[in-house]
Amino acid sequence: MIKKLIWKTLTLALIILCLAAAMPAQAKGMHQAMKEMAADIKAKHQAAGRSETAPPSKPLGSSKTVHFTLPMKKGQGRNSVDQYCMGYTLKCVARVKNPDNTYSGKVSTSEGSNVDFKDKKNGEPLELTLGTSFFGDTTFSLFMWAQDDPFPELAQVVLTCSY
Repeated sequence: MIKKLIWKTLTLALIILCLAAAMPAQAKGMHQAMKEMAADIKAKHQAAGRSETAPPSKPLGSSKTVHFTLPMKKGQGRNSVDQYCMGYTLKCVARVKNPDNTYSGKVSTSEGSNVDFKDKKNGEPLELTLGTSFFGDTTFSLFMWAQDDPFPELAQVVLTCSY
């Protein structure tokens, strides 16, 4: 009886694993991407033996690339994320990988960074310098719209930042 129950449990577990492997991976949102970026900054900061009580005096000499999707309704997408990036200035390059379109918009932070962009084709780099707060979370905001019909329902973005 117990062997039969174990066999059924193992079979069910195998079926669930096969179904999970067959399902496409869920796309990561901007919140998760920036959370990964902030965690990397903190880990590299600690590994460098830098002070936790004073703002950084120089860059870490490190970088990270994250991918995320931006949901877009009728070709317009908007998102804001709060993350703690320890006061480092992020020098970034962003690219919309998919879908094919021309994009315009704005990237800003609560620390006063504002980057407007216009007529960027997917794949074209957008350079960003984003200040962050040492004293608390920084709000990162993105507003973007596609200019060409058909309007996408989501955009895939690649963001590489050095700090």
